[in-house]
Amino acid sequence: MAKEENFDIKTEYEKVSKKYKLPEFEKINDDFEICSIEKKEFLTRAIRRRMNDKLLFFARIIENVIYPNSQSQIIAYENSVFTEERRLELVKVHKQLMIFERRSLLLDIETTDENDIEYIKDLLIKWEEFKKELKEVAETMRESWKNNIEEKEERFFG
Repeated sequence: MAKEENFDIKTEYEKVSKKYKLPEFEKINDDFEICSIEKKEFLTRAIRRRMNDKLLFFARIIENVIYPNSQSQIIAYENSVFTEERRLELVKVHKQLMIFERRSLLLDIETTDENDIEYIKDLLIKWEEFKKELKEVAETMRESWKNNIEEKEERFFG
């Protein structure tokens, strides 16, 4: 996909933002990296898809926690630090993520700028809540590896 001549995503986004009362470019770009969108055509659709891609990436991470693949040693190791209670909480988060993902799927079948904007606004409202949950998951996964290193060092030097 070649970049359109004289296309500036920030300028085009600001036009859409003004019309539909969306947040500042920097805010949405920081969270969803829309700066890499290269065409003006179907701009709201491209923004929705970019947002959905990130949402789906994190949905897959959570899936590995709540529905672990026994073939992966890494996933099995990281999952050992999640309690059953935490997994049940993540099932709820995952369902919310999947509702947005399937909503975007339906919009790919038939959409309008207004429907894309409604999705964008609704996801932006929930995104801070999702980020908090996702950050906790990522921190728990990271800590599982740190704890393993500390345990091995203790056994080696102890």
